[in-house]
Amino acid sequence: VIKGEGEIEILNLLKNIFSLDIKSNYESIDEYPYPAFDLLKRIDYGIILTSRGCPFKCTYCASYKLQKNFRERNPLKVVEEIEFLISNFKVKDIAFYDDALFYNKEKRIVIILEEIIKRGIRVNFHTPNAVHPKYIDKNLAKLLYTAGFKTIRLGLETINEERLKKTGNKLTIKEFENSIKFLKEAGFTKEEIGAYILVGLPGQTYEEVKETIVFVKNLGIKPIITEYSPIPGTSDF
Repeated sequence: VIKGEGEIEILNLLKNIFSLDIKSNYESIDEYPYPAFDLLKRIDYGIILTSRGCPFKCTYCASYKLQKNFRERNPLKVVEEIEFLISNFKVKDIAFYDDALFYNKEKRIVIILEEIIKRGIRVNFHTPNAVHPKYIDKNLAKLLYTAGFKTIRLGLETINEERLKKTGNKLTIKEFENSIKFLKEAGFTKEEIGAYILVGLPGQTYEEVKETIVFVKNLGIKPIITEYSPIPGTSDF
């Protein structure tokens, strides 16, 4: 196990083991080479990161511990990588693994989606990592649908407003309800939209979890249970 970013730390590790004089020449994450997918015989789906880290510091999450700075890629470089995956490996599905995919949306995800549509890129896109519902408006929802997104996973955690404020203050229930409305108006089905619900947060009751599940089901989307684990270094730990 090594601490820090892999591309940098692996060089330090090799340097120490083999007494090599290795230096990183990468000034930005846009300069990193693509993963060596050519070493694999088959790729079932593509993976994409448009950023590293997270601008939020939720009490249960260790993202800011793993990536101290939030850094965004050039959106056009992201689209180029998507085209690379499609042309070289014929993937039909691509998943975004960002911690904050919709943050600073006008300068990143909106440009990426507009380029995907403009270039006629035809694959299924997925967001297995939770996206922030508060950033979803009519325009973003329409772009997501038109670009070919098939899996939308929203970070809700709980409907307890007080707990939402204490754990990160990154969402209100009204903002969540609006995001569902915009997504459905854009054309997304209830099977394509899911909300992550955290179970086992410090002080959380069974009733709170049950109410959150019922709330999500009443909105006509899928509740998805995720078990809370206390992570060393976080506030909740």
